[in-house]
Amino acid sequence: PRLLSFVGFVLLFTQAAGAISIPAAWKYYQAFEVPGAGVYRLEVEPEILDVALPALQDMRIFGTDGEEVPYLIERPERKISEWKDAKRAEVSIDRARTIVLLETGEDGFIESLLLETPKTEFLKSATVEGSKDGSAWTTLARARPLFRQIGGAEQLEVKFPSGKWPWLRLVLDDEKTPAIPATGCKILRTSETLFPPKAVKLSVADRTEGPDHTRLTIELPARNVTWAEIELDIPHPFFMRTVSIRSRSIEEGEVREEAAGEGCVFRVAPEDQPSAEQIRIPLWKSVAERELGLIIRNANSAPLEIKGARGYAAPVYLVFRASMPGRIAVC
Repeated sequence: PRLLSFVGFVLLFTQAAGAISIPAAWKYYQAFEVPGAGVYRLEVEPEILDVALPALQDMRIFGTDGEEVPYLIERPERKISEWKDAKRAEVSIDRARTIVLLETGEDGFIESLLLETPKTEFLKSATVEGSKDGSAWTTLARARPLFRQIGGAEQLEVKFPSGKWPWLRLVLDDEKTPAIPATGCKILRTSETLFPPKAVKLSVADRTEGPDHTRLTIELPARNVTWAEIELDIPHPFFMRTVSIRSRSIEEGEVREEAAGEGCVFRVAPEDQPSAEQIRIPLWKSVAERELGLIIRNANSAPLEIKGARGYAAPVYLVFRASMPGRIAVC
């Protein structure tokens, strides 16, 4: 389908001569020109999502003649594979390295490894290598921090460019810190995103401090937007925190909250290694209201400075067939 751009967002009070005839029940619309007959895909702007019902069941497309045009909604989706055990895993210690060797047993694309260990507190530098034959190795990720803290923050996953790897190995650097017991690794096949999310600047509307946590209220630009990730601007040179995302809704006049996402944000530098960071929290949820709550668990550490936030919004498209050129309205 051909991709169309909207002419603009209009608050409709009266209809000028030559405008599309739209039923009075729809006060908001976006208009655009169809250059000819054919199948089109157009992105729904946040202004229209903001005034629509959560499932978008009240959305309509009207043609130049005022008749409704059938359409299909393409909502953002992410097919997430489950963590899987490798076909075979061997753990060995070679000089100052712990090596987890994996025969993946997968013929598809792999994008991530997850270290399995009972160790409750550690910080390690990790390297991941891939091989087609178990002999010649290619470095996929180098000097990535893996850690677990008593306060709950942990990062046990190493991501790398997606590829087909019958063999993988995770190498933990034990030169500066004692070896930890590694029991194996899980693998994650490549996740597929229908449409890539777009970055949107967000504002921190409120902040309160609790005895062991910081609570932020993030203001969103529109309702019913699917947010893939939330990113925090944290200037501190070193930190590890667990962050929970809470979505809010109004039901029967009461404000209710529910868990929407959780992740770990960090900026760390294992000894003699370059620093690495993760400042995005995964969400992939359509948020019905115009705000989110974020709870940053500080445990015994001082609260972090938060300079701002950014969201990654997954677009929503309408696909329809136009029978003739002319002006179309989405309501």
